[in-house]
Amino acid sequence: MKATIAALLITATTVCQPGLAQENTGYSKVYDATYDYYMPSGPTQMRLSCDGMGRIRSETVMNGRSFVSVTDANQKATFSIDDSTRAVSKMAMQNTPGLPSSNSSQRVSLGDKMVEGRLCEGWQTTTASGKKSEAWIDKSLGCPVLMTLDNKPQMRIKTSSTNSIGAQYFASPPGYRLVDMNEQVRRAQENAKKYQNGRNK
Repeated sequence: MKATIAALLITATTVCQPGLAQENTGYSKVYDATYDYYMPSGPTQMRLSCDGMGRIRSETVMNGRSFVSVTDANQKATFSIDDSTRAVSKMAMQNTPGLPSSNSSQRVSLGDKMVEGRLCEGWQTTTASGKKSEAWIDKSLGCPVLMTLDNKPQMRIKTSSTNSIGAQYFASPPGYRLVDMNEQVRRAQENAKKYQNGRNK
């Protein structure tokens, strides 16, 4: 459950490549915004902060616990921070809530319109199950404003600013160990294959 929430909801100390960041909508401008976030378990609060160089920090509070992740468009990876185990889990890049798919071939432009009193650029993505997801991005600030799934709100902006929260919030906390989830999955698959091959002999 914890891993699932962390994956849905990031940290890297690397030199960013602004060119690549600009290819990913929502990653190329500095902003700090808060949202009402509607999850199956009930509504909660979310904060998204972007450093303008391809990294977005997501913090969501659920059941009194804070879940933090940093998505790095330059590394094409998402890092989930677990304070209880002092670990940072690295996985293949996950879409940040409120933003369109990072894969340009999977999104369709909806043009511009006013949303929540802001001029926004819209994108539509069709999920694997056939549901339609819409993401509306503030054209001036670059932050998500509204995300819907089959016309039902999933997150809605509350406050926003162009202030930077500081580079330290996009970096791994000192002393935390890095866990490569992709490598763990690969090893598990290899072990499962060896086990199956052994049974077939």
